Amino acid sequence: MGGQLHLALVARDEALERVERGTDKDWRALARRALWNTIKETGVGGEFTTDDVKTRVERTREEKAWGPILLAAARAGFIENTGRTVKSAEVRCHARPKAVWRVARASNDQLSLAVAPAASAAPPVQP
Repeated sequence: MGGQLHLALVARDEALERVERGTDKDWRALARRALWNTIKETGVGGEFTTDDVKTRVERTREEKAWGPILLAAARAGFIENTGRTVKSAEVRCHARPKAVWRVARASNDQLSLAVAPAASAAPPVQP
């Protein structure tokens, strides 16, 4: 990995950890539950965006709070970024591009989403 890319990835992970620490703990739990419900209902191979997940939880003042939650689910192997984007249907998002995620697995096991992108882990969320 190139030196600049490595520095960029480290900076990204540090920023995601700051976002996670600055987000209300109860909201994070609700957001993880909303993501898990979206994963279960979408099913393996199905696709979704954060627009789909966000309909299930109260709006947060900080949109960046979704980043650590989705990244943790991807790192845990539950979802994968398709590399595609679609325009958001949310008015407040002004049709900005949103990543399209694919469900990679949706078992009945507990979904443990580590919110912090590094090594720390959140308590498991019951499906």
